[in-house]
Amino acid sequence: MAVMSMSNPIRELRKQQGLPLEVACKLARVSVRSWWCWERWGIPPRSRETAVRIANLLGATPEELGWKPEKEEVSRDET
Repeated sequence: MAVMSMSNPIRELRKQQGLPLEVACKLARVSVRSWWCWERWGIPPRSRETAVRIANLLGATPEELGWKPEKEEVSRDET
């Protein structure tokens, strides 16, 4: 993985790969607004699937991007 600072790994990895914001969003199948929030404020994606898709695009793991996996939800039928 490429060297990055912990301040904004998503933006830094995207820039290192030469991906314009709009191109990265299209490849990851997310809105520009969502990506911008992740870069600007470090807010993690709502779904683990989206986090993995973005991390894969950037050659990282969600955890390397500062996104912690969410706890497994227990369905009401299992309680």
